Amino acid sequence: MKEKGRKNKKYSPEFKIAVIMDMRENHLGYREVTRKYWGLKTERELRQKYPLKELLKLSKLPRSTYYYYRHHKGEGKYKLEKQEILNLFELNKQRYGYRRITALLRQVCLGKGIV
Repeated sequence: MKEKGRKNKKYSPEFKIAVIMDMRENHLGYREVTRKYWGLKTERELRQKYPLKELLKLSKLPRSTYYYYRHHKGEGKYKLEKQEILNLFELNKQRYGYRRITALLRQVCLGKGIV
């Protein structure tokens, strides 16, 4: 029976071990590995060249985690609040801990649910 789709490129076991060891020794993430070994800027470019199953196996990343981070990319919904916290921290010469910053934020009326 003929296989559907494109042919998967097989990597030698030595190459796979070298990539994994490099990831562990240099604490590289998925993006850094793609840039270093394949010269690609985004994971979408890499997925066009290689199957996702092989990439996830190589990076030891669960499939569900990959799709979770792909869906939830961005700064988040509390971008302004995070910036305000950093501003308060810098204004107080990086001396305030979370309790003082929380008190200051409540004075500014950000709300109890956010702080």
